[in-house]
Amino acid sequence: MFWQKISGLADRIEQQGYAVLPAVFSSSTCQQLAARLGAIAPSHRAGERHLLEKVPELCQLAIAGPLAAAIQTALGPDAFAIRATLFSKHPEANWQIRWHQDRIIPVREQHSTEGFSGWSMKDGQLHVQPPTAVLESMLAARIHLDDTPEDRGPLVVIPGSHRSGKLSGEAKQYWVENNTARPLAVFCGDVILMRPLLLHRSSRLTQPAYRRVIHIEYAIATLPEPLCWPHAYKLSI
Repeated sequence: MFWQKISGLADRIEQQGYAVLPAVFSSSTCQQLAARLGAIAPSHRAGERHLLEKVPELCQLAIAGPLAAAIQTALGPDAFAIRATLFSKHPEANWQIRWHQDRIIPVREQHSTEGFSGWSMKDGQLHVQPPTAVLESMLAARIHLDDTPEDRGPLVVIPGSHRSGKLSGEAKQYWVENNTARPLAVFCGDVILMRPLLLHRSSRLTQPAYRRVIHIEYAIATLPEPLCWPHAYKLSI
């Protein structure tokens, strides 16, 4: 049954920039992850970083089993996980994100390198904006720990927008005004795979509830030396 879900996955992601995989994880697995994250992430916060290092059982889910099989189908056998972040919306942290692309990656050290710019530090981790080709070869997996209907701030995407590379402000506005946005309402245990350059946003909750998402990023590119990824967890299929 699962192999049917990922049939033609690479083509779907290439065309649309995303794919929804239903019921990748059971509700009990999601409950266990939520409990584990609740023990390390303060309940009032909107998220938590560095989860692959903090939660070994999540790291195992990221590199083995059905999720890893889907990532390998989409990216190939050389894919590896680089980081995972919790995004948590709830009544105490009810936030929205405007239309954007994910354009930065983590790196271990700062080195002046052609095509890499916009250096920044977030929670003790160095980040940089890489060349478009690096971003185009990456994929994110969003594990939903809660049912996320349209009143719980689901991801909203513009299909196909990832194929236009890094968008200027004017180009982004054109995509928003001339294409149909698609809200991705999903259930607990569903996974959304998406390209970083896919235009996406999310709105605030309109119901008192939780919308917890574990956002795992995968790559296949080797960065030009001396740049390197802080972590690279190889898939074990």
